[in-house]
Amino acid sequence: MKRAAALCLALFLTLAGAAALAMEAPQDTPAPEANVLPLADALTGERVWPADGMTESCTLRYSYPQFDAWTDIDKAINAYYQAMAQDMQNLAEPVDASIDYEVTHDSSRYVSVVLTSTTFGGGGESISLSADTFARDGLYAGQPVSLSQVLGLEEEGGELSDGQSVAEQLAYDLIWRIVERDSQNADGDYLDGLTKEQVTGAFSPESDFYLDQDGNVVFFIQAGEIAGEIAGVLRFPFAPAELLSAVKEP
Repeated sequence: MKRAAALCLALFLTLAGAAALAMEAPQDTPAPEANVLPLADALTGERVWPADGMTESCTLRYSYPQFDAWTDIDKAINAYYQAMAQDMQNLAEPVDASIDYEVTHDSSRYVSVVLTSTTFGGGGESISLSADTFARDGLYAGQPVSLSQVLGLEEEGGELSDGQSVAEQLAYDLIWRIVERDSQNADGDYLDGLTKEQVTGAFSPESDFYLDQDGNVVFFIQAGEIAGEIAGVLRFPFAPAELLSAVKEP
């Protein structure tokens, strides 16, 4: 039950982020010369559901980033999380959880934010991640971008015969190589008999990633999907050049 609640919360965060994109596209304005987007006071709040005789009381606490934004483009990032915070206040389904953030990349081109959702219940807790990477310049400025857009592969061959993008396919292939190799370790955490189909079904490369401080693409797979819960959320970092080099491989 607690795993289902955590995944539902992660899904809601994804949908809430998509809803925030319905806002009008920002108009770019001159910005001060700065490579990073400084953090401002976090956007925090909570939603409490009191006990009603059938269910126990639940409290959802959240913390979302806000930035010292100078341009309309950067203000759009703030508005994205303001809309998400409002969605949390309007959440109807009770959930006992906390949402915290980490800015993992901040440069003149991109800002990456990772949200960690911790759901409590059943005498324990379950952790799940979601992430958004925002462009700060170019065609997608002020918007969350996909893996294909970060790698410049959005026009690279379109969708393949199986419906996957080029970026998705190369991510699946590279991560499967790692999992297949490490699964041979008898002391490893991966589930027995793991197949490539299970790995590709466990995450969506176009959205389940963030950029780290050095600009590496870090894919993440939720706890319990392809390894034991004790292993936690799995992370697979790749340099963009490493990913792009795989496009040229036969």
